[in-house]
Amino acid sequence: MTGRIPGKVVLITGGAGGIGLASAQTCAREGAIVIISDINVTEGEKQAQLLSAQGLQVSFIAQDVTSEEGWRLVMDRIIAEHGQLDVLVNNAGIVALAPIETETLTGWRKVQAVNVESVFMGTGQKQWDGLPLTSAS
Repeated sequence: MTGRIPGKVVLITGGAGGIGLASAQTCAREGAIVIISDINVTEGEKQAQLLSAQGLQVSFIAQDVTSEEGWRLVMDRIIAEHGQLDVLVNNAGIVALAPIETETLTGWRKVQAVNVESVFMGTGQKQWDGLPLTSAS
């Protein structure tokens, strides 16, 4: 295997487009086994298939990053299929398009759930116990 991260198992949230997709492409080209997750199932599956067709090791898992149970299910699947997770790229994010004067508390909370709480759930919850998500290289 060639590349800078050969054989590393990488989960990239929000991987169906934008920075997440670019990260998935880069990691896969550097030899990683990449799992992209996204709430957009149609686009996530499409992008995983396109990258796989290029000979890259990329798969897709549907995930709502605001769901604690969803995080557990994603982790269980990764461990069942790959035995480990080496890298987590907590990339999923949204923006509020409404001006602050018209933003609702519901809209505000959704942005916080995706952009802040999901990062906490991804890196700080018990389902990750025993996995070295950060280490010196």
